[in-house]
Amino acid sequence: MLIYQLIYIILILVFFLTIRLKQKLFFYNIIIILLFIFSATRDGIGHDFFAYSNEIFGKVPLLSEVLEKGVINYKYIHGELGFLFTSTLLKTIGFDYKSIFTVMSFFTLVFLTKYFKDNFKNNMILPLYLYYSMYFISDVMGIIRYGLACAMLLYSTKYILNRNKYIFLSILILASLFHSSSIFFCLSYPIYKMKLKKMTLFIIPILSIIFSKFKLFNIFLIKSYNIYPQYIKNQINSYVLFNPNKDNVRFSLIQIYMIIMLIIFIFFSELIKKEKYNFYLKLYSLGICIYFIFSEIPTFSGRLSGIYLKADIFLYTYIFFYFKKKYIKILYIIFIIVLMTYFYENYIYYSSKVLFPYKSWLFD
Repeated sequence: MLIYQLIYIILILVFFLTIRLKQKLFFYNIIIILLFIFSATRDGIGHDFFAYSNEIFGKVPLLSEVLEKGVINYKYIHGELGFLFTSTLLKTIGFDYKSIFTVMSFFTLVFLTKYFKDNFKNNMILPLYLYYSMYFISDVMGIIRYGLACAMLLYSTKYILNRNKYIFLSILILASLFHSSSIFFCLSYPIYKMKLKKMTLFIIPILSIIFSKFKLFNIFLIKSYNIYPQYIKNQINSYVLFNPNKDNVRFSLIQIYMIIMLIIFIFFSELIKKEKYNFYLKLYSLGICIYFIFSEIPTFSGRLSGIYLKADIFLYTYIFFYFKKKYIKILYIIFIIVLMTYFYENYIYYSSKVLFPYKSWLFD
């Protein structure tokens, strides 16, 4: 457990040490290299590690077979085409299963860095700290297909704001080749153009909570069950009808946290009044709606809402740069550290079975 806390403490210390420094990029690069080695060289660590190494990488065909028979070779292997083809290329070259974690970690951190640079080039350490605290362990050390897709989608928001829909769609399609949930991020483009009042951004998530408490989505799926193709029926069977938590939809601390933070983010939107901030606020509000509406299907809810809820990285960071007085900045940083420490330690604790003891093939 010590290595996870050590990296977390290093991030906090580096952030404080570099607040007054103009040249922060050097320290950012050091941290990124550290995180890359930490995630890319893990062995037997993280959610879905053995699924990726054995059930996917172990089963993908060589490139010669794909060229001969086409993508039908992937029919019975779990995963999207982009991820499977990447595994095929690595396997054909002669690399073992460890290479897929190295490649996925590398490109995830590359897209994140490009996103941070586009938005916070003067201080990329704070958003990196936020990402590490909330998402790194689950996305980069866990569900690596989803982690890479989310990093691509964060980067794609640049082209939404620049109104370059063709590049945005290209990145969206690329992300979808690694995780199918990415396709739902297409909603972000019309969301950007919508003129929504701040009260609307609050009321709609509240209505989604009411919707979830009556289990209306569950009822709809069951009533319309017979019209779906077999693949959809199988998903309903797995995630709804036989979901052990389907009768346990209640408020949790994370749900209360999301609503409170939405209120705080809306409050600051009245002070900041920036188009970019309002865009990410709308994404965050939409993420909360999706989270509650599909809360009876935890896996689907988590994946789909997560691609929007990561807007909080931008919102937290932008608020920090909005403050001018030193003591307010310090109080705000203390608030963030307390909050992030709680979520980070909580996640580490509940994921301890797949995270400990940490092992790296680099140091064997």
